[in-house]
Amino acid sequence: MRKNYDDITNSEKRDAFAGSLKRSEYISWIRKIGLSMIVGLLLTGVAEAVTYYSRTTGNWNSNSTWSTSSGGSAGSAFPVAGDIVIIERGYTVTVTADALCTSITFSGTNSSNALVINSSVSLTVSGAVTLNSDSGSDTKCGISGAGTLNCATVSVGQSGTNPSSNRSTTMTLTLLYFNCSETFTLNA
Repeated sequence: MRKNYDDITNSEKRDAFAGSLKRSEYISWIRKIGLSMIVGLLLTGVAEAVTYYSRTTGNWNSNSTWSTSSGGSAGSAFPVAGDIVIIERGYTVTVTADALCTSITFSGTNSSNALVINSSVSLTVSGAVTLNSDSGSDTKCGISGAGTLNCATVSVGQSGTNPSSNRSTTMTLTLLYFNCSETFTLNA
Protein backbone atom coordinates (compact mmCIF):
# COMPACT_ATOMS: atom_id res chain seq x y z
CA MET A 1 0.00 0.00 0.00
CA ARG A 2 1.30 3.37 -1.00
CA LYS A 3 1.18 6.24 1.55
CA ASN A 4 0.16 9.79 0.82
CA TYR A 5 3.14 12.19 1.17
CA ASP A 6 1.36 14.16 3.94
CA ASP A 7 0.93 10.95 5.95
CA ILE A 8 4.66 10.15 5.99
CA THR A 9 6.58 11.13 9.15
CA ASN A 10 9.63 13.38 8.96
CA SER A 11 11.98 10.52 9.88
CA GLU A 12 10.48 8.37 7.08
CA LYS A 13 11.00 11.27 4.64
CA ARG A 14 14.62 11.68 5.75
CA ASP A 15 15.27 7.94 5.46
CA ALA A 16 13.66 7.82 2.02
CA PHE A 17 15.75 10.78 0.85
CA ALA A 18 18.97 9.37 2.27
CA GLY A 19 18.18 5.94 0.79
CA SER A 20 17.76 7.42 -2.68
CA LEU A 21 21.34 8.73 -2.63
CA LYS A 22 24.56 6.83 -2.56
CA ARG A 23 26.49 7.36 0.65
CA SER A 24 29.15 9.49 -1.14
CA GLU A 25 26.44 11.65 -2.77
CA TYR A 26 24.77 12.17 0.60
CA ILE A 27 28.06 13.22 2.22
CA SER A 28 28.80 15.55 -0.70
CA TRP A 29 25.33 17.08 -0.39
CA ILE A 30 25.79 17.66 3.37
CA ARG A 31 29.23 19.26 2.76
CA LYS A 32 27.77 21.64 0.16
CA ILE A 33 25.06 22.74 2.56
CA GLY A 34 27.64 23.25 5.32
CA LEU A 35 29.93 25.22 3.03
CA SER A 36 27.02 27.39 1.89
CA MET A 37 26.14 28.15 5.51
CA ILE A 38 29.75 29.08 6.35
CA VAL A 39 30.06 31.36 3.32
CA GLY A 40 26.77 33.02 4.22
CA LEU A 41 27.94 33.66 7.79
CA LEU A 42 31.25 35.08 6.59
CA LEU A 43 29.57 37.42 4.13
CA THR A 44 27.21 38.79 6.75
CA GLY A 45 30.19 39.42 9.06
CA VAL A 46 32.07 41.67 6.61
CA ALA A 47 32.73 44.96 8.36
CA GLU A 48 32.88 48.36 6.77
CA ALA A 49 36.19 50.20 6.62
CA VAL A 50 36.91 52.51 9.53
CA THR A 51 38.94 55.71 9.15
CA TYR A 52 41.53 56.14 11.90
CA TYR A 53 43.31 59.43 12.67
CA SER A 54 46.53 59.61 14.70
CA ARG A 55 45.76 61.52 17.89
CA THR A 56 49.16 61.27 19.56
CA THR A 57 52.60 59.80 19.01
CA GLY A 58 52.47 56.08 19.75
CA ASN A 59 52.46 52.50 18.51
CA TRP A 60 50.28 51.36 15.60
CA ASN A 61 48.73 48.56 17.64
CA SER A 62 47.78 50.78 20.59
CA ASN A 63 44.17 51.97 20.77
CA SER A 64 45.29 55.20 22.47
CA THR A 65 47.24 56.25 19.33
CA TRP A 66 44.04 56.41 17.24
CA SER A 67 40.70 58.16 17.03
CA THR A 68 37.86 57.77 14.55
CA SER A 69 37.67 61.55 14.18
CA SER A 70 40.37 64.15 13.57
CA GLY A 71 41.54 65.45 16.96
CA GLY A 72 39.12 63.12 18.75
CA SER A 73 39.49 61.02 21.87
CA ALA A 74 41.19 57.63 22.03
CA GLY A 75 39.53 54.89 20.04
CA SER A 76 38.52 51.42 21.09
CA ALA A 77 40.61 49.74 18.39
CA PHE A 78 43.51 50.28 16.01
CA PRO A 79 43.66 50.01 12.21
CA VAL A 80 43.47 46.58 10.58
CA ALA A 81 43.12 45.27 7.03
CA GLY A 82 40.48 47.25 5.17
CA ASP A 83 40.82 50.38 7.30
CA ILE A 84 41.88 53.88 6.21
CA VAL A 85 44.70 55.60 8.12
CA ILE A 86 45.42 59.33 8.38
CA ILE A 87 48.60 60.39 10.18
CA GLU A 88 48.32 64.05 11.09
CA ARG A 89 49.29 66.91 13.40
CA GLY A 90 53.02 66.08 13.46
CA TYR A 91 52.61 62.74 15.21
CA THR A 92 54.89 59.72 14.81
CA VAL A 93 53.29 56.29 14.57
CA THR A 94 55.56 53.28 15.14
CA VAL A 95 54.71 49.86 13.69
CA THR A 96 55.94 47.27 16.22
CA ALA A 97 54.14 44.19 14.84
CA ASP A 98 53.00 43.20 11.34
CA ALA A 99 50.07 45.37 10.29
CA LEU A 100 47.71 45.93 7.36
CA CYS A 101 45.44 48.71 6.11
CA THR A 102 43.83 49.95 2.89
CA SER A 103 45.52 53.35 2.66
CA ILE A 104 47.67 55.83 4.56
CA THR A 105 47.46 59.59 4.07
CA PHE A 106 49.86 62.01 5.71
CA SER A 107 47.95 65.20 6.44
CA GLY A 108 48.67 68.52 8.04
CA THR A 109 50.76 71.59 7.43
CA ASN A 110 54.02 72.84 8.90
CA SER A 111 54.45 69.53 10.67
CA SER A 112 56.54 66.43 10.23
CA ASN A 113 54.20 63.48 10.30
CA ALA A 114 56.17 60.26 10.58
CA LEU A 115 55.80 56.53 10.25
CA VAL A 116 58.47 54.23 11.71
CA ILE A 117 58.51 50.51 10.89
CA ASN A 118 60.58 48.45 13.30
CA SER A 119 63.03 45.73 12.32
CA SER A 120 61.54 42.40 11.12
CA VAL A 121 58.10 44.03 10.88
CA SER A 122 55.97 44.57 7.75
CA LEU A 123 53.29 47.12 7.07
CA THR A 124 51.18 46.18 4.05
CA VAL A 125 49.00 48.86 2.48
CA SER A 126 46.68 47.38 -0.16
CA GLY A 127 46.13 50.81 -1.73
CA ALA A 128 47.95 54.14 -1.68
CA VAL A 129 50.42 55.86 0.59
CA THR A 130 49.73 59.57 0.03
CA LEU A 131 51.20 62.92 1.03
CA ASN A 132 48.95 65.73 -0.18
CA SER A 133 50.16 69.25 -0.91
CA ASP A 134 48.83 72.28 0.90
CA SER A 135 48.35 75.59 -0.88
CA GLY A 136 49.25 77.66 2.18
CA SER A 137 52.34 75.99 3.65
CA ASP A 138 55.03 73.36 3.23
CA THR A 139 53.98 69.76 3.71
CA LYS A 140 56.28 66.91 4.71
CA CYS A 141 56.39 63.42 6.11
CA GLY A 142 58.96 60.75 6.80
CA ILE A 143 58.77 56.97 6.56
CA SER A 144 61.72 55.21 8.17
CA GLY A 145 62.92 52.14 9.97
CA ALA A 146 64.50 48.73 9.52
CA GLY A 147 61.20 47.07 8.58
CA THR A 148 59.26 46.63 5.34
CA LEU A 149 56.60 48.79 3.69
CA ASN A 150 54.55 47.07 0.97
CA CYS A 151 52.05 49.17 -0.95
CA ALA A 152 50.30 49.40 -4.30
CA THR A 153 50.92 53.08 -5.03
CA VAL A 154 52.67 56.14 -3.65
CA SER A 155 51.49 59.66 -4.42
CA VAL A 156 53.35 62.81 -3.37
CA GLY A 157 51.61 66.15 -3.93
CA GLN A 158 48.36 66.57 -5.76
CA SER A 159 47.40 67.94 -9.13
CA GLY A 160 45.61 71.28 -9.24
CA THR A 161 46.95 72.73 -5.98
CA ASN A 162 47.81 76.40 -6.53
CA PRO A 163 50.15 77.53 -3.77
CA SER A 164 49.96 81.13 -2.60
CA SER A 165 53.78 81.27 -2.89
CA ASN A 166 56.64 78.80 -3.24
CA ARG A 167 55.75 75.74 -1.21
CA SER A 168 57.33 72.32 -0.95
CA THR A 169 55.87 68.86 -0.50
CA THR A 170 58.49 66.42 0.76
CA MET A 171 58.22 62.70 1.51
CA THR A 172 61.42 61.19 2.90
CA LEU A 173 61.78 57.39 2.68
CA THR A 174 64.60 55.80 4.66
CA LEU A 175 63.43 52.21 4.96
CA LEU A 176 65.37 48.99 4.85
CA TYR A 177 62.75 47.48 2.49
CA PHE A 178 60.23 49.36 0.35
CA ASN A 179 58.00 47.60 -2.22
CA CYS A 180 55.64 49.59 -4.43
CA SER A 181 53.81 47.18 -6.75
CA GLU A 182 52.15 49.66 -9.10
CA THR A 183 52.96 53.39 -9.40
CA PHE A 184 55.00 56.08 -7.71
CA THR A 185 53.59 59.49 -8.64
CA LEU A 186 55.11 62.93 -8.07
CA ASN A 187 52.60 65.71 -8.74
CA ALA A 188 53.60 69.32 -9.31
